[in-house]
Amino acid sequence: MVTDEGNIAEPLVEKKVETVESKDEQMIEKKDSKKLKKKSKKRSKSKKSKKAEKDVVDNGKKSGSHQGGD
Repeated sequence: MVTDEGNIAEPLVEKKVETVESKDEQMIEKKDSKKLKKKSKKRSKSKKSKKAEKDVVDNGKKSGSHQGGD
């Protein structure tokens, strides 16, 4: 029976080591995801500004052609 208890204790120690490693991996993943989020925000802002410029140009064309049709 003593050997059974010893076997039970060993996996617990291994699990603790694994959790420490997984925490480190999670921190690295969090840092990477933050970098990706920043990049995607920059991209979306630039896309939005480009769309806004196109809308202004399109609206200008539409209003000009609409006024000419009257």
